[in-house]
Amino acid sequence: MRASAAFSLVMQPCLLEVSLAARHFERGRSEKAVHRLRVAIRRAHTALTVFRDLAPTKSSSHMNAQLHRLQQRIGVVREWDVFIAGALGKSVKAPHGRCFKAAGAKASRQRQKAARRSAEDFGGKRFRKLMRHLDTYMALVRDRGAGRTSKMIPEAGGPPKDPQVSLFAREVLIRYYKRFERDQGQAADLDSLHLHALRIRVKKLRYVAEFFRELYAVRPMQRFLSALTAYQDQLGAMHDSYDAQLKLAELCGKRRSHAVDLALNQKKDALSELSAAASAIATTAGVIGVE
Repeated sequence: MRASAAFSLVMQPCLLEVSLAARHFERGRSEKAVHRLRVAIRRAHTALTVFRDLAPTKSSSHMNAQLHRLQQRIGVVREWDVFIAGALGKSVKAPHGRCFKAAGAKASRQRQKAARRSAEDFGGKRFRKLMRHLDTYMALVRDRGAGRTSKMIPEAGGPPKDPQVSLFAREVLIRYYKRFERDQGQAADLDSLHLHALRIRVKKLRYVAEFFRELYAVRPMQRFLSALTAYQDQLGAMHDSYDAQLKLAELCGKRRSHAVDLALNQKKDALSELSAAASAIATTAGVIGVE
């Protein structure tokens, strides 16, 4: 199979999940619906980014930007959900929990406002048009790939424009892994904002591995995915703690500098666990040949 044919096999389930998640979100805007939609949009965005070099067009760049925008907007809602369920959920049970009730009310209003904006995004004509364009783009990539199948001689000694999917998958996985490896080596020196960017990089690497998992031996790939998930979860806990401290400081009128100091101290405690998770990723990456 060529990479152009694999694009449809990867992208179609992503777009179907986006459509289903968007309908679920429109009906209730619940925490579960928000999380499902955020993951669906991020996976579709990653799939388009991975494959769009097969048929780069102005339209593909525009669709990529639109997916990124939708991802950011629903991400804001998700961050408020995590904050309300986590930091505020624990705070209201503390001895001084009353002082957080006002913060909880403010947070809920902010969450509702963000959810309304996202509902407008996913319920409008612009979103439906984007989904149609993505379907059309899948057909374009497939048709261009079919037209190139009999012309697979590399240009100027370079790689073919539509390689076999196994070669394409390996090249993509290596590229995403090298980016992660470079940034992970600097994790101890990164601030919380850049650690969050590292978490996103890990998440994208995991999505790419999931897209192509059937091309690899089951157990090694499963161990690789499990190691990525553990690393992602630890980074997520660090980011949620940092974000919670800043939101509490903002909602309660306290000093942001104190919140940042507290979050950074918690970061130091978590870095040793993060290093162990990174070692597990490196080991499993070597087994599947993407290091």
